[in-house]
Parts: sequence; structure tokens; C-alpha cells
Amino acid sequence: MEFDKNQPIHIQLVDEFKRLIVTGKLESGEKINSVREYAEEMGVNPNTMQKAMATLEQMGLVYTERTSGRYVTNDKKLINEARIQMTETQITEFMERMESLGLTPDEIIEQIRKYTEEGHKFETNQRFVSNPSFCASKTHSAQSLLGRNGYNNEQNS
Repeated sequence: MEFDKNQPIHIQLVDEFKRLIVTGKLESGEKINSVREYAEEMGVNPNTMQKAMATLEQMGLVYTERTSGRYVTNDKKLINEARIQMTETQITEFMERMESLGLTPDEIIEQIRKYTEEGHKFETNQRFVSNPSFCASKTHSAQSLLGRNGYNNEQNS
């Protein structure tokens, strides 16, 4: 995992674990690795990982059984609430970025409609691309398109 220097690492870890839980990559009731295992895997201090796990416990997304470790909650309603909250956050950030480009809500909706009707891809007009290799493939991860902070990294340099 690559960390954003502008946000505390434990918060980024919480967000990543929330994403894993709401997408089902960590399933309800699943026993999760120890703090030490995750800290080593992600290259962070065990105290930082412990802080992230404690936050997830406070949220109710994981729980501890005293003798056997931590588990993902079985509360599907809580997981769905977390998914909705994450969705609302992403939509808010997306709308703010689009509005900063001067698009109205109706124009944004039209662009989303076109995107979904065209099979979730747009043909890129190479004339407006500062880095042609950036758009060379048909699909991009959100991170490659937006960078960790939600913007094309080249625009920030």
C-alpha cells in the first residue's frame, strides 16, 4: 500500500480496511490477521496498525474475541451503512472536482449517462492529453487516473 503523506497513516489504513470489508474482500465473520502480521505486510509500525484496528473496533466493523483474535463484524446493516457513507464521500469529492471544471450538475449527469451507455469508457482526444502514454490503454485504475489525492499527479507538479 502506498501512503499519502498528507493524511495520517492510521486513517489511511482504516479507510483501506473499510474498503476491504464493504467490498467483501474481508467477509463477515472472517478472522483477520494479527496486528503484527498486517503491520509487517503493509510496512507500518505495529502501534500504527493497532491504532487503526482500535478505530475499526470503535466503528463496530471488527470485534475481538479475547482468546482467538479479531473478526469482521457479522452486522450486514452496519457494513451497508459504511458502504453508503463511503459512496457519499466519493460522490461529494467527484462532484466538487467536476464543478471545479465548470460543469453544472446537469452536464455531470449527462457525462455519467454517456459513460455508462458507452461501456464504461471514453475515447480520449489525444490533442488534450499532456502525457499520451497515460491514456494508452483502454482501462485505468482509479489511482492511475486520479492519483492518491484525487487528481492527476502531473497537474500537481
